Amino acid sequence: MRPLLPFVAFTGAVFARVNIMLPFYVYPTQPDWQATIDTVNAHPNLHFYLVVNPSNGPTNSTPDPYFNYTHGYNTDWTTGVAKLNNLANAQTIGYVSTSYNNGKNNRTREAVIADIDNWSQWKEQQSDNSPNANISIHGIWFDETSVDRENYEFYQNLTAHARQAFNASEAPQYTSVLNTGVAPDPAYERELFDLADVVVTRETCWQYNSTENAAECPMPYVHYDVATLKNSSGLPNHTDLYPKASVIVHYVRPEPAVDATILADQIKRTVELGIHSLYFTSAKLWNMTTIGPATVGAVADAVDAAQP
Repeated sequence: MRPLLPFVAFTGAVFARVNIMLPFYVYPTQPDWQATIDTVNAHPNLHFYLVVNPSNGPTNSTPDPYFNYTHGYNTDWTTGVAKLNNLANAQTIGYVSTSYNNGKNNRTREAVIADIDNWSQWKEQQSDNSPNANISIHGIWFDETSVDRENYEFYQNLTAHARQAFNASEAPQYTSVLNTGVAPDPAYERELFDLADVVVTRETCWQYNSTENAAECPMPYVHYDVATLKNSSGLPNHTDLYPKASVIVHYVRPEPAVDATILADQIKRTVELGIHSLYFTSAKLWNMTTIGPATVGAVADAVDAAQP
């Protein structure tokens, strides 16, 4: 653990340096949404980054005007986001796909820019149900980010555009996250980290890759064990970049064995690395927060208990 631990200030409060980075891909009317709100309220000393993702981004294609505000997905999402923005220690982040490291067709710069601009205009929802509700978004999650140096200019352009669109230099809070899922090459690492506030250097599953759920995990992958994290393999090569690194683990369920005690130990040891943030879930990807043992409440309890 580093002796000097920077903190994050938000709405006048000071939060522990190791934060919760929750890809919150849950529909707002599900009970998982309220469970997350309850967890945030129960842990005022933690800072929660909540990545909002209506449909692989902010755009809804339906022509029904009920589901389309000028900016804002539909009344369920805008009402839900307003609830998140009422939480003193939570920060809403907008999901944007870049499709650069998933083996599929890459998204164009124009398509990604359109999503960024859409998110930047989520500000106030005005409707009969919730007049003047705050639906603002406070950052961008760039999913499927490439770690190839040849794509540096693409991401440099996108992150710069996002900071301008969100007026980041004057905004009370703005965070950009690059989800590479793996640590970049050490020779390219600093350049990539300089583009964002946070880089996800390990996204993987708890389960062995021989389990039936393996196809849902980032492939190829090695199941998560904090003991296997090392420089350039799940962590930055340069240790001074640890405070900008994030670790995300899903399918926290057997095999190998896992229970509340094992989960808490893995989280404690991950926190002790001095990284920026983490999240563990027992769900398929991020579509639920209430499946155990890695419920949103259990994860927050463990992170809170592990703080220095």
